[in-house]
Amino acid sequence: MAGTFLYWLLLTYSSIIDRPVSSTPDDPGLTFEQLYQYGKWEYTDQNWPDCVAFMRRALEDFQYFEDELVWCRKKCAGQVQTPDSDPLSQKHAQSERALCLLRCKRERLTEERPPLEKMNTYYDFVERKPYQYIHICYWRMGDLRHAVQAAYTFLVQNPSDKDTLDGIEFYMKQKDYNDDMLVDLLRRPYEKFFMSGVEAYNNEDWNRCVDDLETSLEKTMEEDA
Repeated sequence: MAGTFLYWLLLTYSSIIDRPVSSTPDDPGLTFEQLYQYGKWEYTDQNWPDCVAFMRRALEDFQYFEDELVWCRKKCAGQVQTPDSDPLSQKHAQSERALCLLRCKRERLTEERPPLEKMNTYYDFVERKPYQYIHICYWRMGDLRHAVQAAYTFLVQNPSDKDTLDGIEFYMKQKDYNDDMLVDLLRRPYEKFFMSGVEAYNNEDWNRCVDDLETSLEKTMEEDA
């Protein structure tokens, strides 16, 4: 029965391997926690394409989950009035905000979505650990570019991880490697323009420096809006 269910899941999600990750509530009953576990099972069984498919789908659902939580926090922050210094008022505001968040999450994520069972899984995604599996699976599939991108994406969040540093060094020795493969797949739009602005500053390209830093500021404000 379990094998049949996994086979159905693979048919459903096998098409995501070459698609960019985006947030979409395809199936509220299937969460990043479950998909992550399926991906680890496929990794253990050395089913590399299926490992990638499940891990990428897990990342997609985690991003959806995070986006919905951020939306709810912003909504509730705007609906609940800022309390004065009175302790009773502050406690009341905290209770109102908590109730607002609870209702909002139930509405946005729906009651079909099961609750998170292990907080360790959540922190694995915050620390980008799925990319540890993904880069190895891509390498086993013979896909150097995606292997490097996944390894580098994990390394940005975990710069002292020796295994990933060794992996990046190994990839750099491959004949088809080039530095353009070093891409942080989770870099926010404002970070891209900020880094470009800093590079332009160091090169004394003042026009590009101003343009990129202004764009970086605009992107930051858009995300905070």
